Parts: sequence; C-alpha cells; structure tokens
Amino acid sequence: ASGVVKGKADHLTISGMSGGTGAAKWGSIKHCGLPWEIGLAETHQTLVLNGLRNRVTLQTDGQVRTGRDVVIAAMLGAEEIAMTTAPLITLGCIMMRKCHLNTCPVGVATQDPELRKKFTGQPEHLINFLFMVAEEAREIMASLGIKKFTELIGRTDLLRPKGYLKDNPKTADLDFADLLKPAWTMESMMGNSADNPMYCCEPQDHELAHALDQSLVSRCSSVLTDSSTSQVRLKGVPINNVDRSVGGILSFEVSKKFGAKGLPEGSLHINFIGSSGQSFGNFLAPGITFELEGDANDYIGKGLSG
Repeated sequence: ASGVVKGKADHLTISGMSGGTGAAKWGSIKHCGLPWEIGLAETHQTLVLNGLRNRVTLQTDGQVRTGRDVVIAAMLGAEEIAMTTAPLITLGCIMMRKCHLNTCPVGVATQDPELRKKFTGQPEHLINFLFMVAEEAREIMASLGIKKFTELIGRTDLLRPKGYLKDNPKTADLDFADLLKPAWTMESMMGNSADNPMYCCEPQDHELAHALDQSLVSRCSSVLTDSSTSQVRLKGVPINNVDRSVGGILSFEVSKKFGAKGLPEGSLHINFIGSSGQSFGNFLAPGITFELEGDANDYIGKGLSG
C-alpha cells in the first residue's frame, strides 16, 4: 500500500474474500482470500505510520450490506464503502450464478432481449435501500456521539470483540489486539502518529502539466482546430520510460472536439524514438497513428478505439 501511494495512487480498494461475481467458481468463493477487515485495518495503520494516509482514499468491499457494516468499515479505516450484492438483490437479482451464461432468468445479467423484458428493478428500489443503510449508520453514529463520517474513520478504539468468543474453544485464542489498535497510538521512525490525518484531505499533484502529451497537443493544434484542411506528421519525438500513458491526453482533446468518430484517417502521424513507459498509445482516438522506434513496456495499445 505504501509503495503505490508513494507512486501517487489516489485510490486504494481492499476487496475481501466474500462477495464477488456470481460467475466465479464455487471453490474460489468459499476458499480463497482473507476478510477485508484484516487487510483494511493493516493498510490504514501502515499508511498512517508512514504519513501517507492524507494522500489517498481508502475503499473496501466484500458483502457489506448494512449500516452496521458501513460503520465498522469506517472504524477500521475506510472512507468509501462499495456495495454490490445487496443493491443487485434490491433490483431483482436472485443469485442464480449464471452471470457468464447470458441466461439470467430475471434479466439482470443478460443481453437476450426476451430475458431483459423480465427485469423489474426500479431506481427507487435502490434509492430506498441506500437511504435505509444510511439511516442505520446515522443512528449508530449518533449513539456513539459521532457527528461527521470523517470523525469515524480509524476509530478502532470504539470496537470491542464479542464476549462470547472466549466461551468457544475454537475462537478462545483469537487475539484482535493488533487489529483494533488505533493507528494514532503507534510510534514510527517518523515520529508520533497522533499528528497524522486519518483520512484523505490533500490533493496530489500528478504533474500532468509536464506530460509529453501536452507538447503533442500543442504541436498538433492545427489539426485539433480544423481536421478537414490539415495533417500533421511528427518525426523523431524523443520518449523515455517515465513518459507513461502517452496518447491519452491527446486522444481526450480529439474526442472532446470531434466526438467518438475522431479524426479522418491519417490526420496525425507521430514517430517516437526511445523507450516508452507503460500504456504507450492507450485509448488512441480514430485518426491518430503512433510509431515507436525502440522498445515499449506493459499495456502497449491498451483500450485502442481507432
């Protein structure tokens, strides 16, 4: 977690072993992964200890269904909670686990026109469910004296293990001390964690103003202004492996101006020399051609739409 946040990740998702797609194998659903509570608590503690928690939004998911689940997730460190199974059920899903077969009998996960006619879900059903979840969470927060959701994040001091766990020999030796230790009470080489924020409150600068794409947009401005009268060919554009996702911003400018149809074929032809970073030529819009003399890293041509 610390590594990807140092790399300026804006959002982390901790997915638990429960939940997931209805198309997953039964063995995977039953026997793979760990509870999201463990991963979430450890991630939150690690980020706080390293002074990184204020830079990233932490989300969790995995059979979160009630307001109580939402509150517990927040106490363990999440400021966003993803819910899918329960909302799908409110819209008519009956958990047939046929999502991948195109034979969903209630018209939720299918492209068959006849089966889609059987879909009876309404937006109001989902809205009512989420209002009920929010109301339960609000009631629990009020009982704890918490006014704002952000005040709840990381408050593991408000959690207690169930007393009857000690009465069962299978659970008597479970120790939740480290899991429920408040992050602000931990000491690190950076000093006292009590002064570190418990949630995301500072935007990160991704330095997009200095991206290679910005110079490409500038040099291709004539085509972006009037695609019918001009073509641009750039040769020998230097590139190195810190230039990631080259073509994304350029394609955005094309799509913003000309929509999904993009530019006429051959409007932009750019020749690069060097070693490209990840996702070279990603999401290229129609009418843009990239050539690379050198080598490329992972995800070359990802999401091409030309």
